[in-house]
Amino acid sequence: MSTSFFREPETFQILESRIIPKLIEGKTEQEPVRVWVPGCSTGEEAYSIAILLAESIGDRSGKIPVQIFATDLSESSIEQARAGVYASPTLVEVRPERLAQFFVKSNGKYQVTQ
Repeated sequence: MSTSFFREPETFQILESRIIPKLIEGKTEQEPVRVWVPGCSTGEEAYSIAILLAESIGDRSGKIPVQIFATDLSESSIEQARAGVYASPTLVEVRPERLAQFFVKSNGKYQVTQ
């Protein structure tokens, strides 16, 4: 199965509406939100979660530390994830406003900006 951003919309909707609000509830500068994404492949799932966290934290950004640990057995996949550069087909589930906020288009691909 290939990977893409927000590839299982129902799952990400539950994360956005139920899980993430509970994760950030009551968090302070001394208490980071930590998320582990095992088997992250080329990073689409980790970045999707990062986007949801950034949107949920909103104006408290910078006041609630976020740490996302993304791991995979494939070193080349991890390198690609670190680069944060993706072709359009992996972004079909990304709403236009998210695309504008979290990515910049360069050389026909999209680079994660935040």
